[in-house]
Amino acid sequence: MDTGSTGLLVSASDMADYDPETASRYPKGWQYYSSSNKLSSGNWIPKKISFIEANVTATVPVLAVTASVICPWYKESDGSSCPTSPNGTSAVPTPMPTHIRYMGVGFGREYNHQPQGTPDKVSLINIDSIDEKPLKDGCIADGSECLNEGYIIHDAGVTIGLTAENTKGFRFVKLALNHSWTDDPRDWTQTAGCISLNGAPCQNSTLLLDTGISRAYLTLPPSVPMDVVEAPSKSHPDRPVLKLTDGQNITVYFGSEEPYIDGYQFTTGDKEDELVPDQVTVTKSDQKQPYINTGRHFYRGFDVLYDPIGGYLGIRKKDTTERSMLHEGRGQMVVNQADH
Repeated sequence: MDTGSTGLLVSASDMADYDPETASRYPKGWQYYSSSNKLSSGNWIPKKISFIEANVTATVPVLAVTASVICPWYKESDGSSCPTSPNGTSAVPTPMPTHIRYMGVGFGREYNHQPQGTPDKVSLINIDSIDEKPLKDGCIADGSECLNEGYIIHDAGVTIGLTAENTKGFRFVKLALNHSWTDDPRDWTQTAGCISLNGAPCQNSTLLLDTGISRAYLTLPPSVPMDVVEAPSKSHPDRPVLKLTDGQNITVYFGSEEPYIDGYQFTTGDKEDELVPDQVTVTKSDQKQPYINTGRHFYRGFDVLYDPIGGYLGIRKKDTTERSMLHEGRGQMVVNQADH
């Protein structure tokens, strides 16, 4: 499960009922992951998704992947194919790849090479039945109970549905509507925040709390003092990147203006702090907005809530001495319904 992307991807070759002719009737689709430079393409086929332990279902378009390729020079305008690179390098796609199972549940990701990553593709906010009872407009037929759309990521797994009880202790950041790609009222921009490096003035920025990677990505203007060194990328060891050296202090605040809510603080290279990313890759730019992708280690210290109806991101600090089960691949799904 990945908060850094949007949409469910499954290898077409692993779908028991996949038929190329039938698939061709559905929209062509693709997904590009900027952290791994991987481009997957196929068709968006409507599927009913069952979450067995929680006994709930969702119906969403699923990208049946028929080709996959590593394409470092990819641009959004390239669509579903990887072109020849500026220096003449060609990337050869793998046809009908296997073992692709990727559930993207993030929001506001369209701008980052994911123009098809719209809310209708997020399984966790498109639930259509609970305990075999169909939902209409979020409520079961007799109207006695309704599901407040949204989810919480925590140590035990994922909770679907927001209630007064399970949202206690959260502090909230208001999100801005994002209608550049769709008119869906649940389409929100990335979280606003502010980044301070080594005590320098805070830079207004966007934030991504990405469960999909263990490293962090930081973009700041060249005018911000920082110590960097060239080193192999954690995702592609054959490619050098600029990374922050050890001993540098980063503070990330949540919100578009003061007073900010909870800060995420760490010192690069601190082996005693489990919230520290494996690596902080740096982009120095005056053209790009300041930005940080925290990576998944953030979740060892915080529970995270997403409210797609009201447009809020919620942050709740937890006891950082408790080891998170989420990053170890364990967990469960719980569904909470609220009274109508």
